Amino acid sequence: PTHEFYMYRATAAGMATKYGFADTNTGNMDGVMWYLMNEIVTNYGTGVRCPRRFNISEIHRIKVKVKPTAALSSEGMHFGVRFAYDQGKCEGRCFPGNLCTGEGDCAFHYDKYGFVVGCNKFTDKYPFPNMDTSA
Repeated sequence: PTHEFYMYRATAAGMATKYGFADTNTGNMDGVMWYLMNEIVTNYGTGVRCPRRFNISEIHRIKVKVKPTAALSSEGMHFGVRFAYDQGKCEGRCFPGNLCTGEGDCAFHYDKYGFVVGCNKFTDKYPFPNMDTSA
């Protein structure tokens, strides 16, 4: 099936188009707000940080339509694993402490399933965040 929904992306002013849309992190609104509060404003520390990490000051809304590849759909899945992207580069699956699996993990999954949309499953606390969250 095809899914249509809005995704959101937090960026510095004027940076929304620097990297192709296929190589960026996006999320639902709850996820982007969690990211801002836990990784941008507090920057893994205590208290508020100014200026914000990466100078993030904008949230962009993007309407998308996605459909799983045949390989992904044949395994009963609509979305793949969520990879982190930094500066247009796939860092793999990331876990607490900013430990990421790397480009080889991305290549393995993309070779197996094709280029699919990934997502976190917060109810399982996997892969990140590993704590209860409202997102």
